[in-house]
Amino acid sequence: MKKPESDNIDPMKPDIQRGSSPPQWIYRLLLWFHPEETLEEVTGDLEELHAYRYQRSGKFRACYTC
Repeated sequence: MKKPESDNIDPMKPDIQRGSSPPQWIYRLLLWFHPEETLEEVTGDLEELHAYRYQRSGKFRACYTC
């Protein structure tokens, strides 16, 4: 018997796997202005910070506040 999808969620990344991610315009802005050499590191940090804020404060604060 297959487990329900909710049981397959990694507890270390709960919000990203549930469809919450930083707004796409942030990625476009980073692609435009940020050096390519460190872009992957910065976007990873951005996703971790967004997941933390989403979990603590909800979607609105995670997406639309600094």
